[in-house]
Amino acid sequence: MPLLNLPAESTMLSPSIFLTGTAIFTVSSIAAGLAPTAAVLLAARVGQGVGAALLAPTALALVLTLFPAGAGRARAIGVWGAVSGIGGVAGVLSVGGQYGWTTARVLAPLIAAVVLLILFAGLQRRLSQPLVAPALLRIGGVLAANIVMTLLGAVWLGLFFFLPLYQQKVLGYTPIQAGLTQLPLAIMITTASTITPKLARHLNTRALLTTALALLAAGLAWLARTPVDGRFLTDTAAPSLLIGTGQGIAFVLLTARATADVPTEHTGLAGGLINTTRQIGGALGLAGLLAITTAAGDSGNHPTASQLAHAYGTAFTATAVIAAAAALLTAILRDRPTR
Repeated sequence: MPLLNLPAESTMLSPSIFLTGTAIFTVSSIAAGLAPTAAVLLAARVGQGVGAALLAPTALALVLTLFPAGAGRARAIGVWGAVSGIGGVAGVLSVGGQYGWTTARVLAPLIAAVVLLILFAGLQRRLSQPLVAPALLRIGGVLAANIVMTLLGAVWLGLFFFLPLYQQKVLGYTPIQAGLTQLPLAIMITTASTITPKLARHLNTRALLTTALALLAAGLAWLARTPVDGRFLTDTAAPSLLIGTGQGIAFVLLTARATADVPTEHTGLAGGLINTTRQIGGALGLAGLLAITTAAGDSGNHPTASQLAHAYGTAFTATAVIAAAAALLTAILRDRPTR
């Protein structure tokens, strides 16, 4: 009896889809940067979402297809993780949050999202070939890796959202200064992602992943101090070394765990799923963290630097707790035996 009864996914692995997604995302990004009105910006952001939805899963799928299982694939995933980390560090420099959870602008999309999610789940249950077959989640470490990646996504996006805010709104950095001071974080993510395949060959991967997530939690807890007169070396660079190391290792190991035991013809589906859970975790996590910071002092009504520092420190504390929970789950959850 086959492990998975799914159709081949040759269309997902097509380089033309990746190139199409890249082109759409590039053009949409240019349009967003030149947008003269909010309506044009919104339309451009929709285009970016469409492009990212096409290129993100196919990028990993192409990596998994072009590199066979073994050391070559492990190194390729390491490079892919390093590049993803650099993009995350460089992407978010200046952002804002300003509406409460009880406003119509927030409640209406949330209610619509819940309704659409229920409809989507019901539709998928009735299809003979659903978007993600339940059988996929019963393979090896697919389910466990995606659960932990959801939590890591919340930490990942929360970090890159609130760190520039703390640096600019509390410490008084310019956007360029904030970007430059995140170089240690980018370097550590890149380095850790690159050496992870070598470490995994000599160490127990579960223990390595648990340790990496614990390092991530420790670095975030350190960063949560957020003093008003914070110094670069002791309050940003030093915790960034722990955060970058833990995040780089965890990102690569979770991606490898989510695809290791999946049949070759379905690695694209598994790769797309792990990317999706990271994005969903980031979106849900950021929404929750924004609510936390609003309650903690960043209400948008001209808060003081001290209030902002407290709010951002609370957000980093929350991300540290999430990372610690991910470490605990990694130690508890076991891969399903392959047959």
